[in-house]
Amino acid sequence: MGRKGEAIYEQQIPIIKSKHPSWCGYATTGMGTQSLGYAEVTPEKIFEKVHNETYNEQEERSRDASETLKRRKHPGATHLAAVVTDLTDLEVRVYDKEKYEKLQVNKPNITPFDVLHAQFFGNDARLVLRLPYHFNILKRITLPPGEYGDAINDATYTCIDPMTQREITRNRETLDRYWGEEEKGYPEKSARHLMLAMYKKK
Repeated sequence: MGRKGEAIYEQQIPIIKSKHPSWCGYATTGMGTQSLGYAEVTPEKIFEKVHNETYNEQEERSRDASETLKRRKHPGATHLAAVVTDLTDLEVRVYDKEKYEKLQVNKPNITPFDVLHAQFFGNDARLVLRLPYHFNILKRITLPPGEYGDAINDATYTCIDPMTQREITRNRETLDRYWGEEEKGYPEKSARHLMLAMYKKK
């Protein structure tokens, strides 16, 4: 059956401002865990678990971005997933480039948006997306008016940017392009770490 009129699917995501430009991974992962009922899993706690050190706000604020990046290696989605597994009882999946390429063997026409769509609707997952040079968290998928198949093709997805706390809406073609790009300055966090999905066990 066709679906007429715009359809908006939205998750309730708490807004947590990133303390530092390099804190986007901690902030977005904290937004995801807290929206799933783990209020105690804060960005600071995630930071401490990743680096095995106590968070000192004054010390962190005294460093600029370049000094911080030189001092420690910041985590990709795979590292953040391991922390979520340690601190919660949530199911966690990471879609890196290798996993995505394996999916393409059986489904040659699969797109990054198909993966995002399946996790969002199938598992009500909180999705942390690695976009070029930054982590965002998915908040909303919007299907425009029209028949369902056409609407899916023209769907948009809206993320929260933890630095600006603003919502950013993109189309599915943009997501496909991002997943094919490499981040030259941060090879360990490039397209090898594409998406972190967190959801409650069924």
